[in-house]
Amino acid sequence: MTVHVDQALLQHVAKLARIEVASEQAAATTAAFAAMVAMAERLADVEVGDLEPMQHPDHPYPDARADEAGAVLPPQALEANAPRFGAGGFVVPRVVE
Repeated sequence: MTVHVDQALLQHVAKLARIEVASEQAAATTAAFAAMVAMAERLADVEVGDLEPMQHPDHPYPDARADEAGAVLPPQALEANAPRFGAGGFVVPRVVE
């Protein structure tokens, strides 16, 4: 599958990522984005059928800690570091319209 990257797609992705691409940088950013997409598309051509999945390339069997419940932070501690907090949780911007 080949994805055609143009300035319209760049602006759409920028809107989803909530970033602003200046008009004078749009052509260079579109070219860089197209290069990244092309590199990702090349990964589909890599034959990996006979390879075993690895969790980490340097140490395939890491010593994992037990999955146990730990101490729970009080809401006041969470609220102190949150940019927006309400109704007992973090307030995040809506990304799906």
